[in-house]
Amino acid sequence: MRDDQSQRQVHRAATEPPTSFSTSVAPTARGEWLTTVDLGEGVTVSKLFEHEDEARGYGDELVAWLRYGQSE
Repeated sequence: MRDDQSQRQVHRAATEPPTSFSTSVAPTARGEWLTTVDLGEGVTVSKLFEHEDEARGYGDELVAWLRYGQSE
């Protein structure tokens, strides 16, 4: 577990209109990693991961999906 687990990351996606969101990652009691995405306006989305590095990379994955995946 990292000391910076409670820090939020801000992600900017090149969408129209421009989008930004923040993510936070925390360990669960079952040994998984929970990523919470704050989309603003009180809306959040969460996803569980087996490994911390996957959980921390989820924000960048969402940015890539917003940038390229919507047209697929």
